[in-house]
Amino acid sequence: MPKPAPITPASIPAAPEAATPQPSFAPSTAPRKPARPAKLLPIAPEPPPPTPDPQPAARRRAARAPVRSAMNALRHGLTSQVLILTAQDEPFYLAHCRDFIQHYQPQGLRELHLTQQMADLQWRLYRVAAQEANMFALAEFDAPAPYDAGRPEINSALLAAATLREKPSTLLNISLYEQRLARSFTQLRNELENLQFHRKWEARTAKKQD
Repeated sequence: MPKPAPITPASIPAAPEAATPQPSFAPSTAPRKPARPAKLLPIAPEPPPPTPDPQPAARRRAARAPVRSAMNALRHGLTSQVLILTAQDEPFYLAHCRDFIQHYQPQGLRELHLTQQMADLQWRLYRVAAQEANMFALAEFDAPAPYDAGRPEINSALLAAATLREKPSTLLNISLYEQRLARSFTQLRNELENLQFHRKWEARTAKKQD
């Protein structure tokens, strides 16, 4: 039996080389479409500068204005006249009239009328004084360039002087109105005191005769 031939490196057949994978598609030969130019977004124009407010003081007052107060109608007991008062003023006005009636103790229709007229005049005098003070306070809100003297009391005094300079006729009318009310009040008080003096004197005389 013949002996097998010895195995040598030369006798081992070489392994076949792996084939390089080829792409499954062929490059396209169609011409490419030209790229579209990028769209430019329009630039928004700059906003116009704000228009200066022609009435800054009026708008500030409107912004600070409270809700309109409720109004109450009060019928006067003596003259049957209807008085329109705010809900805030009505209790103070009624208390004011009661104080006058309690102080002067009128008897009879004439004395009661005089006492009520005096109470109304005094109420109007209070209102005039309040309106004058409020007008000076309003000047501080409407002042376009408040004074700055370094001290608040000096600033208020300067604003008051400026208000007197800018609104002399208004303050003059308020002063004249206040003087007329004060004279009317004095005349009514003198008439009432005169009536009460004669009434009490007649009562004492009648009592002595009895």
